[in-house]
Amino acid sequence: MSYRDVAKTFDLSHGSIHSIVNQYKHEGSKSKRNERKSKYRDEVEAYRSQQQLKDLKLEIADLYLENLMLKKALEHSLRKKQDNSSVIASENLDRLKLGFSLNDRGSQGIC
Repeated sequence: MSYRDVAKTFDLSHGSIHSIVNQYKHEGSKSKRNERKSKYRDEVEAYRSQQQLKDLKLEIADLYLENLMLKKALEHSLRKKQDNSSVIASENLDRLKLGFSLNDRGSQGIC
């Protein structure tokens, strides 16, 4: 069917039919372009999500290792504190009193 036949059928001008057809063709190409853009947009979004997931996993691994190192440092510090604790420290005050009382008895000959 030609533009003139369609124009007579719908009682429009030949130019109006031509502009309507051109507008439809142009919008059709836009929708195809938008489909391609949305396809690529989805791919880019998926890539970004995967990259963010990798980054978060690396951060978790770093924090896990840091936590282990801090636990070991604390354990080492506590062990060193026990080994090098002063006799007069409050934790060892009972042992100090007990030691003096045993020494006093031993020097007096009382067992």
